[in-house]
Amino acid sequence: MNSQAHWGRPVLLVALAFFMLLECISASGAPVMQNAAAVRATEAATKWIQENRLQEALEALDRAIDEDGEYWEAYYQRGRALGLLSRWYESRDALLRATELNPGHGHSHLLASMAAINVEDWDIAWDQAIKAQFAGEDMTQTLLNLYEMSPPPDDLTIRISAATVFVADVDTASVTADVELPTNFNPNAVSGTGERQGRASNLEDSALSQSSLDLIRLHRAMRSALASSPRLAVVLDPGRAQFIMAMQITEISTSTPYSVKGYFRLIDIVKQEVVYRQPIDISNLESTPVIVPLLRRYVTDMSAWLAQQEGGGQGASITVKPGAGMGYLKKVDTQGRSL
Repeated sequence: MNSQAHWGRPVLLVALAFFMLLECISASGAPVMQNAAAVRATEAATKWIQENRLQEALEALDRAIDEDGEYWEAYYQRGRALGLLSRWYESRDALLRATELNPGHGHSHLLASMAAINVEDWDIAWDQAIKAQFAGEDMTQTLLNLYEMSPPPDDLTIRISAATVFVADVDTASVTADVELPTNFNPNAVSGTGERQGRASNLEDSALSQSSLDLIRLHRAMRSALASSPRLAVVLDPGRAQFIMAMQITEISTSTPYSVKGYFRLIDIVKQEVVYRQPIDISNLESTPVIVPLLRRYVTDMSAWLAQQEGGGQGASITVKPGAGMGYLKKVDTQGRSL
């Protein structure tokens, strides 16, 4: 389906307006142990974007990413700058990287959807628009327009009824006692302070810094794994969540490569009780090839359990928390038929 028959030039103008509007809104998410040089370069780039010095901004953002290839805000600002230059494919890719590193950041999901629409990448446009809506952005008109431009995804009913999940700090209370943990240890740090103090009895001083970074990566990897499930929507605001995902570490090895044991719990906020619990046993926190498939397997198991709670997973859905704002799409099924 040709988008020009539906939005034409207005879609470009609307998208550019969003890319300009969001320049005056500070980015928010999960800042953790950021590289100082990357932060300085990104701050400079953000200022240059506001001044329409876009090429200078992109050069600064290239430096930021060279300094820290996992600094999500550098990709977010890069996506904005590229969007303002109408370099939509590059903008889409940069913004998708930002959403991978910081799932649940509404502005990133919103702009990624806009960029995808402009290159008629409908799967990405739908996915990012739905995630932006759950994150708190008003995507009503965008989603209704997408209905006119492209067929909805086959699993739309599941996606628009996803369970919202807030990922809490990694809980290391079971292994804290004797050694001061470093400031800014908090892997989630949604408040931006990122400070946590404690003592670790079974960790050597020399291991603390690296193990802290590894736990931060574990936290980030868990958020990414949750975001990969169509039955789950990661949110940064616990007030928008139906569930809290809490990871508790009970054992951390004292030598590299660091391994951890513990469990994660899914807590129903309304019921105020743990509704799902699964052990964690990760042999190498430093290995992405080890962590990512394992966490995705955990999330797949949990998603299957959630589906069973709502009718065996036969197209069933989980009720969205009031205020999530997806109810208007439930008037049609995945084929566009009225329900």
